[in-house]
Parts: sequence; structure tokens; C-alpha cells
Amino acid sequence: MYLARPCLPEVRRPLLRAALRERRLLRVIECHNPLSAMLGAAAAGAHGQRFDALWASGFSNATAMGLPDAELSLLERRLDSIADIAAVTSLPIVVDADTGGDELAFACLCRRLEALGASGIIIEDKAGAKRTSLAASVRHQMEEPEAFVRKIASAKAAMLSGDVMIFARI
Repeated sequence: MYLARPCLPEVRRPLLRAALRERRLLRVIECHNPLSAMLGAAAAGAHGQRFDALWASGFSNATAMGLPDAELSLLERRLDSIADIAAVTSLPIVVDADTGGDELAFACLCRRLEALGASGIIIEDKAGAKRTSLAASVRHQMEEPEAFVRKIASAKAAMLSGDVMIFARI
């Protein structure tokens, strides 16, 4: 029987920051469910290199549910997915938060992801409803820079540990 090797959230959260301090390229692989997370954690290249972290992709999560990449998955389902991924591996998890919603919604999301052990959260600087970047017909309105900075600052202030990094995808 295969037993996963998860770790506690307080152990997982600082792992990405520690890896970045090593000042080397990191190998990160996409995952959207526990099986893809286990495969990513177990995979090794021709020279034995392993992946350093998991990327919990919003696009792949939506696609796996048969939804367009437009933030249509309910928040609780998305959080359940991240929790399921965290339960089967000890690798750091970088979560794609899409636009994160409004300032309050993003702060709440980050606090919940922190509790699950996310090491990093990536947020897009798009305003309004998320639409996939892959569709040529979609026009994107960008968030005002000051509002985007406030959203990130509010989220950082809401988190308890200081371990989770927020990356702005601009």
C-alpha cells in the first residue's frame, strides 16, 4: 500500500522561500488533483533531478472539472482541491489564485490557503471577471496599480505566519 508523505502546514509554508534563498532555478510542476501531485512529487529527470514545488493551476483545476478558465469553480471546491493535494505530498505548493476577487475576498482566500500550507500564491493584475489568457477574442482590463498593491497588502496583513509569498503576475 502506498502511503503519502505529507507534512504539516507550518513545515510546508517556508519551504519555497528557503529554496529561493539558494539562488538556483527551481523546477515546478503543475498539479490539479492528488494523483497529479503524487506523480509530480515522484517524477525524476534523466539525471535524477526532482521537482522542487507544485503549481496548483487554476486553468487545470477548471479544465479537470469541465469548466472554462473563468473563476467559475466555487471557492470551497478549490480549497478542497488544494487540501487534497497537500494531503499527499510534502512539496511546497504555489497556488494560482487567478484575480483573487476583490480585496476582501483575496485576503480571505490567502488566509485559508495559508492554513492549508500554501507556500506561494500568484495573483493576476486583471480587473473584473477572470477570462482565460489563451482566448484571442477576450479583452482584458487591467487592475489599477494602486488598487492591486492594496489588494496584495491587505492579503499579507491578513495572514498570520509571514511565510507565504504573494507573487504578482503582471
